[in-house]
Amino acid sequence: MLLPLGEAGWGCSIRRGDGGEAVRKTIESFRNSPESEYLWNAKPRFGKTLAVYDLCMKMQFRNVLVVTNRPAIADSWYFRVEHGRFVHDESVDKWLDALSRQARYPFSTEALRNEIRHSFWLLNRVDSAKALAKKLRDTQRHSEFASIEIVVAAGDGKTDNDEIIEDESSLMRVRKAIAEHPQGTITLSVGQLTTGVTVPEWTAVLILSNMKSPAQYMQTAFRAQTPHLYIDTDGRYHRKENAYVFDFDPARTLSIYEEMANGLTAETASGGGDIDTRKAHIRELFNFFPVIGEDEQGEMEALDAEQVMLIPRRIRSKEVVRSGFMSNFLFANISNIYGCPAGVISIINKFDAIKESKKNSVNTDDETTLQNFDQAIPEEVFLEVTSVTKAQFRLLRDGGEFVNEETGKTENSPGCFDDPRKTFADLYMKSGQYITEIVKLLYNSQGLKKAFPDSEKRIRHIFKHQVYGLAPTECIYRISLRYILGFDDTIHIDEADHHLRQADSLPAAKAGTMEEFLDEVF
Repeated sequence: MLLPLGEAGWGCSIRRGDGGEAVRKTIESFRNSPESEYLWNAKPRFGKTLAVYDLCMKMQFRNVLVVTNRPAIADSWYFRVEHGRFVHDESVDKWLDALSRQARYPFSTEALRNEIRHSFWLLNRVDSAKALAKKLRDTQRHSEFASIEIVVAAGDGKTDNDEIIEDESSLMRVRKAIAEHPQGTITLSVGQLTTGVTVPEWTAVLILSNMKSPAQYMQTAFRAQTPHLYIDTDGRYHRKENAYVFDFDPARTLSIYEEMANGLTAETASGGGDIDTRKAHIRELFNFFPVIGEDEQGEMEALDAEQVMLIPRRIRSKEVVRSGFMSNFLFANISNIYGCPAGVISIINKFDAIKESKKNSVNTDDETTLQNFDQAIPEEVFLEVTSVTKAQFRLLRDGGEFVNEETGKTENSPGCFDDPRKTFADLYMKSGQYITEIVKLLYNSQGLKKAFPDSEKRIRHIFKHQVYGLAPTECIYRISLRYILGFDDTIHIDEADHHLRQADSLPAAKAGTMEEFLDEVF
């Protein structure tokens, strides 16, 4: 079936909110006149794409081609720059106008600008950050930002998939700008300052990049949640009471939100559990992270659990990832989460970002897994498709020794998980994902299986002797604890049998007293 965009024999004029009626009339037309075409002369914000999906489901079409331009997304995302200017320059101006003038948007009133004096904006590329800084400093075009100091915390040569490396000079520039401009600052970053730093004055984070990793997303979002006590110009003390995350990709945001809410327990992780259970988990997360969205009339409203689950499914069809283990989701945060040796990271960096399908194809069946993926593929095809050799892939998957090409020394990949005496710590947990991944690797390692053949004794040994974690606040602690320990309803790990605690390690790190602090906590 092809839904035409040109001339049609029959049609109807569609107003906003008339999607159901349009679908009904189209179904009637197709059934009465199967060879005819039907045109929807839809007004803006009608929801054409969603109505098309609804039509296809109700008519049970099996082969569907949807032709759409999606101009709202094409013009608004990723802030692409060519020759120093935004490709969609006018759209960026309109977006800034909405931020600073449209009702209930973060910078639209003096009261809101006071609420969000200092904010952190995350983009994809350095050239985008510099071009956006130039627009924000254009006081004639965007006068609402005239009193706000703009800080570009981005290093030259940054690309979407580069390793994130903290830049102390960027942090110092931010702190200096906040001290000298208490009325307001905006920090533009392409990855720096998203982990390992604290700027208490930040009250809001604007996600303007296309990140899809829940761990990276939450790490960035938590930049705004640090407690802060400050004095205003009248000498009165104030405590930061609210923290905000503004995102302009609702499908991505809500998908990550649902994944986080339902990834905390084994019954709903990886898409498991019934609808009511998944909704209940989302409602529980609402206690810590309420979600507010713009409705069709432009008003802000709190979303319920059903909307969190339904909206992304209506906005986009489920993504089919042919490259599975090579997806950006798996490797985007590899250096931060796993602390891989430089030699391993150099192998990972050989992976090419997939911009279009490779010419070579590999036939696989339902039994293909990560463990046998490399067995039925010729070496030259494997290299062409994955950008690494089979030996390099097996090193990443299985661990082992290798020679670092830069140093010439023999190093170990993450095969260290085979040693039951090794310990691992996350001293500033944000979600519990790091510890959870470590526990998985330890539990499934051959060394631990050999040392502890009984699975329950193995998992208890890991929590009792190998993993340590600290969460800075009660909210984060509860989320992390449920995420880490929610793997099995039949095995209960008492507090005395694990080393996960609520304690803020940041002051001790700054004071150089971490060793004494850890001795006291543990």
